[in-house]
Amino acid sequence: MKAKTHDIIILGGGIAGSLMAISILRKNPKLSLLIIERSVVFPPKVGESSAELTGLFFNRFSIDSILRKQIPKAGLRFLFNEYQSDDFNKMNEFSSPALKSVSNGYHFNRQVFDTDLLNEAVSLGAELLRPAEICDLIYTKLNTTISVKHNEELRVFVATWVVDASGPERIVNKKLNWGKKDLKFNTSASFAHFKGLRPVKEWDCTKNDFWDKNSIGPRDHGTLQFMRKGCWWWHIKITDDVTSIGIVYDTHILDGNNPDAFFDDYITKDAQLNAIIGDATRGNIKHLPNLPFVSSKLYDEGIAVIGDAAAFIDPLFSPGIEFICQQSIHLSELILDYYETNSMNPKKWMRYEAEFLNGFSDRVLTYQDKYKVMGSYDLFANWVQLDFAAYFSFHVIPSVLRPKHIKKVPRFNLLTRSIYLFFTRRYVKIALRRALQGRTSSSLSKPLTFSKVALPAGYRLYLKPPQLIFVWLKNYIRIEWTELHYRCFKR
Repeated sequence: MKAKTHDIIILGGGIAGSLMAISILRKNPKLSLLIIERSVVFPPKVGESSAELTGLFFNRFSIDSILRKQIPKAGLRFLFNEYQSDDFNKMNEFSSPALKSVSNGYHFNRQVFDTDLLNEAVSLGAELLRPAEICDLIYTKLNTTISVKHNEELRVFVATWVVDASGPERIVNKKLNWGKKDLKFNTSASFAHFKGLRPVKEWDCTKNDFWDKNSIGPRDHGTLQFMRKGCWWWHIKITDDVTSIGIVYDTHILDGNNPDAFFDDYITKDAQLNAIIGDATRGNIKHLPNLPFVSSKLYDEGIAVIGDAAAFIDPLFSPGIEFICQQSIHLSELILDYYETNSMNPKKWMRYEAEFLNGFSDRVLTYQDKYKVMGSYDLFANWVQLDFAAYFSFHVIPSVLRPKHIKKVPRFNLLTRSIYLFFTRRYVKIALRRALQGRTSSSLSKPLTFSKVALPAGYRLYLKPPQLIFVWLKNYIRIEWTELHYRCFKR
């Protein structure tokens, strides 16, 4: 069978594959690029939202018409119920409303968003083969052969470059036995789509006047996360009548061996979740047993992986699309450089892999112990304030001030890693001590705490990092003072 030759073949037409194609074709539309997508239509996926850096990335991709179809993300809300109370007014909230800025994000209906991105890639010149099942991949340096079943016909393609954007299917990783890095934590997830949920006002906790007056959207358009012991539940509005609800849990803390029963039983026993669901209709429960993954390799000569095919850490702060955006910019530039010079620059490629593999590992560090303090209002809120202070001070704000900074992979250095590990150990130690003593959060007197995250205009932008650091440090000192007071006077 005669093989058809392409410059680039992308495996998968979702966000990662489409953004990769868009990045390449906008700079070099003469390249022959084929996208192979297995689905007839994109299936319903986990509700997903974008973080601040993702908003800045999307500004570079010029896809405003596509983004306008999605629901603006009104912010983040972390809701706690340490006292296992049936009274919603006794529940606590750590709130981060989204104020209007250049980095505002969205809640994505992935069926619509992925389809629109794929159509954009095709309009730029990408060839699309769909639905198509990959039967075999034979890797040869800069000359890979792919066998595909399409409309009951076996077709063969050869490409100089193959980019695997197949998501959790991870075709290249499995075929070439790249394996994965050993991670120190494991989480699982279960989720379903619901219709007919009870309105927010019937189950919400603390009144939030600041959000109502200042956020870019209503509170039910925020990413709701219900923080519980060893787990968190998300509540993401996908369309006006469809909401994604799911749980991510540490498998060392909670046992979800029977995912369907675990999902329904937890909702039934949790007062707030049960109030939200009411008489809503639920779709099928989907289960993802092993979420964290980092490939041991990201490329070889003529082949590379991107998106979830390369790494998936944790969906708590929605970093997945951020990784995809950043990787697509770096990877597309490297592949375009190959076609300009007709050679691979070993130093650039090795630097690319090292930066992203280390960046993924550093991001793991920010998640692996959080599940041990997840249900604690003051400990978790303060830890997130630390994360936000670092994220905005070292990455988001510098990227607003200097657009080239956005390409820099978020990393720890020796000093910041040591500092972060110190506070990680303190949060975990305090949480374990409180659990043994039967204590709950006591350092935050108010039921509603704000992140203070914003991107103000003018000189105030420069004042934001010290403000975020002050907010975090003030509350951290309050936590330590509370613990010291308990040991001295109440033991």
